[in-house]
This record gives sequence, structure tokens and C-alpha cells, in this order.
Amino acid sequence: MQHAQKALVFLILLVTPLLLAGAITPATYNGVQKTQTPVKISLPSYEDISPILIYNDFDMDNYASALSWDGDGSPATPYIIEGYSIVNDTNSIWIQDVTLSFEIRNCYISSETGVSDDGIFIENVTQAAIYDTVVVNKTHLINLWDTPDIYIENCTVSEGVWGIELYNCSGATIADCDIYFVTYDGIEIQISNNVLLSNNEITEISNGAGIKIDSSDHVTLLGNDISECSSSGVWAIDSLHLYAEDNIIHENWFFTGVMCGIHLDGSSYARIIDNDIYQNARNGIYLDNSDWVNITDNDIYCNSDHGIDAVNSIIVNVERNNIFSNG
Repeated sequence: MQHAQKALVFLILLVTPLLLAGAITPATYNGVQKTQTPVKISLPSYEDISPILIYNDFDMDNYASALSWDGDGSPATPYIIEGYSIVNDTNSIWIQDVTLSFEIRNCYISSETGVSDDGIFIENVTQAAIYDTVVVNKTHLINLWDTPDIYIENCTVSEGVWGIELYNCSGATIADCDIYFVTYDGIEIQISNNVLLSNNEITEISNGAGIKIDSSDHVTLLGNDISECSSSGVWAIDSLHLYAEDNIIHENWFFTGVMCGIHLDGSSYARIIDNDIYQNARNGIYLDNSDWVNITDNDIYCNSDHGIDAVNSIIVNVERNNIFSNG
């Protein structure tokens, strides 16, 4: 009996390393080899929680204590709101009237039964940032008011009525975001100066512009890809000193009004440099009451009406552009 036990132990010790090393072929059943399901790596892991509703610093501190947030709310070490799944039919994250600093990171936000209320709403906040967060199926996906220098990076925003909205948020940055399947305007900027939009992909906007800029000066667009928007790729209204460089603006289709790759309306002193603007439903670039505009080194082609069309606009500098096959 002891010899049998020793033999069994020896067999286990011999076979186990071979199994771990893959030296023994997996079993077959009816001629079909059984294989293990691969382990998925680096999937987000979310904690399901109720909506976060914060109306002042006292609320913020209470949430931080109850949920053990990292940070202390100072500018150097902001509170970190991270790793949550909030699926509900009301407002998901609502933060207003807060002087404490915070960051929202790696969260998933959606509605439960259909498009409803706000995904992330932030108003009158001193310092805030949003990173690596998915917001879907909300009326206002990310809605930001009266918050200077807010920073948004690597977020996915889709399947809502409005995409990312900035109102009186001067100094904001939106970078490396994917925005798609939105009804009105992928990114809408109102009364917000010195905003930077870089390396965003915006597509499938069914009843608005990819980027709409209204009464906002010194907005910079760098390296964005904007397509399949129904009311211009970029539409600037009463916004001075727009700077657009190295963007790809293409295949935006006609819904209503003057459909263009870039449409400037009462937006003087713009600089449009080194962009690819092609296959838009009407004009590549359209200027209306927009003076002192510099259009340089762009590729503008295969737009169905004009490459560049200027109406009631004076002192427009057009040089070194590659313009062909329009109209």
C-alpha cells in the first residue's frame, strides 16, 4: 500500500509540471479538441454605485470620506473619483459650487432604459479633470458650465443628444476623445475663450456640427478627425482668432443651411493651415462676414460645391493650397 501511495505521488509530481508547461495535449471529445478560454487582459473593472450628487464642499468631503477617495481636494492632490459604474435614468455625476479640486477617472456612465438626463454635469467648480471615462445614452453626455481650465482626455462619448458642452469654460482642453452617434453637435463651445481641442475623433453627428464654436475667441483645433456630421465639420459663429491646423475634415453631409468642412460666420482673423478638407457636401471652406482670414497650405478637394467660397468677407489671404476637383 505504501508503495502504491508513493507511486501515485510520483505520478502527480511528474504530470503536473507537464500540464502547466503545455506538454500534454488537451483532451478531445468527439474529435474536437477542448481548449481553455483565453484570459482577457486589462479590462476595466468598475464598482457599481448610486449617482454622485454634490452641491457644495461639505458634500464633496462627505463623499470622499464615505467612499475612501484618494487625495485631499487640494490643487496638488485632488480627490480621485475612480472606477465606478453608474447606470441610472437620472443625473449620474452632478457636481456644482465646489472649491475643492477633483478628477473623474476610469468611470462608466449610462442610462438604464433609454437616453435620459445628464451623464456628467459640472458647474462653478475651481479645478476639475475627466480622464478615461465612458459616457453613453444620456441627454447631455458631458455638460460643463462656469468652470475654467477644465481638462478632458481619452473619453468616449456616444449615443446621446448633446456630446461635450462647454459654457463659460475658458482655458478648457479636450484631447484624444471619441465622440460619435450624437444628435446635436459633437463638441459645443459657448462663451469660452482660449479652448484647445486636439486629436479628437468626431463622427456620426445626425443633426449638428462636429465642432460648434459660438462667441468664443482664440479657440485652437489641432489634429482632429471630423466626419459624417450634418451641419458642417467646424462651424464658428462670432468667434475671433480661430486657429485650425492639421485637422482632417471630410465626408460631412448636407442637412440644412450652408454645409461645409469649415464654416466661419462673423468670425474674423482665423488661421486655417495645413488641413485636409475633402468630400464635404457643399463647400470645403465657407466664409460669411469673416475678414482677415489666412488660408494656407491646405488640401481641399472633391467637395461638391466650392473649394473655398467667401461672401461679404474682405482681406482674405489664400496661398499655397492644393485645391482641385470641387464643384
